[in-house]
Parts: sequence; structure tokens; C-alpha cells
Amino acid sequence: MITTARMLPFGVDFDPVTFDTRHLPATPTEDDSVLLRRWEPVATPVAHPEDIVADPTGTLYVGVVDGKILRLGPDDTEWSTFADTGGRPLGLSFDSHGNLLVANHGIGVQRIARDGTVTLLADSVNGEPIYLPNGVVSAADGTIYVSDSSIRYNRATIGVQPSYTLPDLLEGRPYGRIVRIDPASGETTIVADGLYFPNSLVISPDRRALIVGESSRYRVTRIWLEGPRRGEVDHVITDLPGMPDGLDYDDEGRLLLALYDHAPALNRWILPYKTPRRILMSLPRSWFVNDSLTGFVAVIDPETWAIENMIRAEEGAFTPSNVVQVGDRLFAGTLVGRSVAVTSNP
Repeated sequence: MITTARMLPFGVDFDPVTFDTRHLPATPTEDDSVLLRRWEPVATPVAHPEDIVADPTGTLYVGVVDGKILRLGPDDTEWSTFADTGGRPLGLSFDSHGNLLVANHGIGVQRIARDGTVTLLADSVNGEPIYLPNGVVSAADGTIYVSDSSIRYNRATIGVQPSYTLPDLLEGRPYGRIVRIDPASGETTIVADGLYFPNSLVISPDRRALIVGESSRYRVTRIWLEGPRRGEVDHVITDLPGMPDGLDYDDEGRLLLALYDHAPALNRWILPYKTPRRILMSLPRSWFVNDSLTGFVAVIDPETWAIENMIRAEEGAFTPSNVVQVGDRLFAGTLVGRSVAVTSNP
């Protein structure tokens, strides 16, 4: 008999539920009409630039593991420090005033002014911490939305890990939520909960809903903010060909979704059963989240939810975690690599 207390050295109870993965398509390969592109490194190496955004001048901003926000101007050859935030900066986005918003794991949600001044906007909701702020976006009226990926697996509960998606996926329970922040008052409220590791998020084209990637259910979810369906949650894509991470729009209004390749053994032999989940959970995370992780980018029509194109590295194993378009190029951050990369936009 396997007891969960012995299996988890960090002392968190572990009670997994199963997930039927038979509906999931296989990860796309070169034979599946995938667009192969050469991803070239940009400027000097940086440590795991998980998210990437660009301002109107084309200057790029990334958050790295030591808590710094780095930036790179269109003519720069080296990254420079824009701000030091502490924690682990994950999601980045700009508000309507040109301030940079940061979902910072270990800190909360921050705002960075153009001069690099860092202000904490919120770190709690309903009297408890925002445990794992991951994606962040600002609506037209200034309201900020942040995905709190897991109230269960985060720095506070299991310490620093290569990724918090894996333990959340292995337990298979909906520990995530979306939090609304009023930047003027600092008031926070929960918009939706019971989500499966909500990751990056964007505002829908009609500005009436949030579009969220639920990583541990391999799906894209819509959360209605306005209109007769306000408060409703529906799943617009339920069978992604990989695990979703970063979301953004290209210049044509299509969604750019970064995905990690499916692990066939995980889907076939682990997720449908409880005992293998417990065994895998007891092993070091570094065995499964490392520089060998691979992925691709899906280009999605936000009206039909059809995947129009899939972009994979022509050679090597570059793994995009977030993608942003600047001009006729796509720039990508990466959770596991040590360089921002660029390719042509299809």
C-alpha cells in the first residue's frame, strides 16, 4: 500500500484523481503539415525568459529567474536591466498607460512605471495569498486580471521547483482561479475558480470575456465578463495537441498559443491511474522538467477556434513558452532554455 505522506518529502497531502486522455490528439510532427521555422537566438543569453512582451517601439521585455526584468531595444545587442522585482516574474503585459504589469510568483501582482519604479498592486484575495500569479492582462477600463494557477502547489507549499505544472497535473484537481484587481483601490475579487492550472490569459476580441489556457486539462477556456452570460465558463477547445502556456495575439488578431509536446507515456500510463501518479509524484521534478522539453506554437482563429497553423523549430529543440509579434517576426520566450529566439511570421 502506498501512503502519500511518505511519497511527498515536502509534506503536502496528495490525493490524485484520474483523467481520461483518450480524446487528446497526438503532438504534431513534421508530417502533420507543420510549418518548420528556424528559430535564431536573440542577443546575449538570458536565464529562462518565461514571458516576453513588446512596447510600441518594438523594445522587448522579459522576466528571468533572478527576479529581474530585462529589456532589449530594436538596435541593441545586449539585454539591460529595466527593474528588479524579486520573486520569479512570470506573466507580463502593458496597461493602457504604458506601465508594465508583472505576475510575480512569490510576490503578487506588480506594476512597473516607465522609469523602472516597482509598485505592488495586490498580493491577496479574500484574506488569503494570491499563491501562484502566472498570467496577467489589463482591460480597456484599467481592470487587471491575473491567473492564480494553484493554491496548492507553489513556492509557499512545496518550495522552489523547475515547474509547478507537473505536481498540479499529477494530482489532477482544480486548484486554480482568476482574480480581478482594481488598480485604483487595490480591491481584489475572485472572478472564477475551480480551474485546472489556468496559465496565460488574454481579453477576447470583443472585450467581453477572458481567454485562458488551462494547462493540466489541455484546453482553452472562455470566462464571460460582460453581457447576459457574465460569470459563465465554457471550454472552447477541449483537445489541444499539447499543454498550453503563453497566449497572445498576432497583428491579424489570431491567437498565438505556445504549447509543450504531449508525453505519450504520461498520457497513456500515468494520468488515467492513481498509483502511477503517486509514484511519479515522489520522484525529483528535475527528472521531468529540463532543457529537453520540446514544444511548438499554434495559430488559432478566435472565432472558430480552429488551429490554422502550427510552427515548430526546423532543427534543434527550442521550446517557446510565450510568443509576441513585432513587425514581420515572432519573438519567443522559453521556460527551459537560455535565450529569447526569433523567427519569421507565417
